[in-house]
Amino acid sequence: MAQLSCSARAVFEGVSQISMGWMLSTVGTALESYGLVAGAAINRQAENTQIQGIYNAEQASAKKGLEASNLSTEARRVSSVAGVEGGLVSSLGQIRANQVTQTMIANANRNFGILSSQASTNREIATMKAENTGMQNIRSLDGIKENSLRSQGTNQSFGMLKYEAIPGGGNIPIRKGVEFYDYMKDQHILQQGTRTMNNTTTDTYQLQNQNTQYVTDQKIDASQTYQGEMNSAFNRQAAETIQAVNTGTNIAAGAANQGAGIQISGINTSAGMEKQANQLNFDGRIEAANINQKASTEAAHLRMMSTVVTGFFRDMDRRIEEMKPKY
Repeated sequence: MAQLSCSARAVFEGVSQISMGWMLSTVGTALESYGLVAGAAINRQAENTQIQGIYNAEQASAKKGLEASNLSTEARRVSSVAGVEGGLVSSLGQIRANQVTQTMIANANRNFGILSSQASTNREIATMKAENTGMQNIRSLDGIKENSLRSQGTNQSFGMLKYEAIPGGGNIPIRKGVEFYDYMKDQHILQQGTRTMNNTTTDTYQLQNQNTQYVTDQKIDASQTYQGEMNSAFNRQAAETIQAVNTGTNIAAGAANQGAGIQISGINTSAGMEKQANQLNFDGRIEAANINQKASTEAAHLRMMSTVVTGFFRDMDRRIEEMKPKY
């Protein structure tokens, strides 16, 4: 009985030891598996943190790159637009300067033409007036001279008549007495003839002077009419020249503005397309960063699983080897 009891105790102790070994092995396996999982999780978290940092850095770099590219594009656009606008201002300034110059030249030519033509007309009118005055004065002087000489001849005839009426006696012939009587009354036939001829002479040179004055007035009117027409012609020529200059200026200015507008439109379109390209580049970098983040995260997860599985089965293999019977 004592031997049986010792044998049973030995079996019990052996079973207890085996059970204890299995329990401790299981606990050790669980602890090691937990350690593997926890370590792999920490490693995965570290990798995820690194991946997120790289992703955030890529995003920040892409965003700043987009801002820098857009700023550079805007700077080129502003510079190009400023160049076009500066050229436009210069072109419009030259066009305006040419317009002002041509307008001033047209006005100067008009004023010179009017003044020179007016001077010629004034000289012509002054010459005609002088000739008219001189001609009338000559006729008047000739008429007065002729009348005076004729009157002197009549007076001379009556003077001789007086001497002829005195033959040396005291009686004057009847005919001579009648002539003296008529002469004293200013009714002698010679006086009447002289008066008539003097009137005729006076009327003649006065009519001639009137005709000369009429002709001179007509010439002056014609000269003044001509001057007025010349002034109108000069004004019309200047107005048409200025209108032509203004029309050309408007066409040139319109073309310059249109050309500048086309250039600025092209610059803005180019800048917009470049910004779209920058945005596409930014979107591509962000999308690539997302793909890289997702792939890196998945790879970190798989590496964690690989570490856990590999460690677990390595531990199981080691423990199975330890539980093999020892001979």
